[in-house]
Amino acid sequence: MAKLTMHRSRELNNKIRIFKIHIDGKQVGEIRYGETIDFEVTPGRHEVVAKVDWCRSQVVEFEVTEDQTKVFGVAGFKYGDTVLPLVFGIPSMYYAIRTLIGVEYKFLLILALVALAYPTYYLSFGRSRYLRLIELE
Repeated sequence: MAKLTMHRSRELNNKIRIFKIHIDGKQVGEIRYGETIDFEVTPGRHEVVAKVDWCRSQVVEFEVTEDQTKVFGVAGFKYGDTVLPLVFGIPSMYYAIRTLIGVEYKFLLILALVALAYPTYYLSFGRSRYLRLIELE
């Protein structure tokens, strides 16, 4: 039997969220933080998509033959693990500096707003690219 293997990366920004895996328009399972799961599929052409809340990945078409395994990785949007800590860390740094030193660096707040625009895009207009599906083998 043909097989589809899904590996989910370890990202702190999506750690507690469960991704739903859909093959050919039907939900076939769920994948958690750092987990790897296998799905049996019939030989031939298929479509796979990962979903979480109102967001999802792009639809990926793949073809698999008898006794073949296709391996995909699923992860959150690019640089999400880096950008989201900045969104919260920069304002915290601003208020700490203002409180301890008494100097206001308003550019830090502007930088935080710019950093916030990146994940906001993926939660709104780019919601069909919030998750990434990447063929690994």
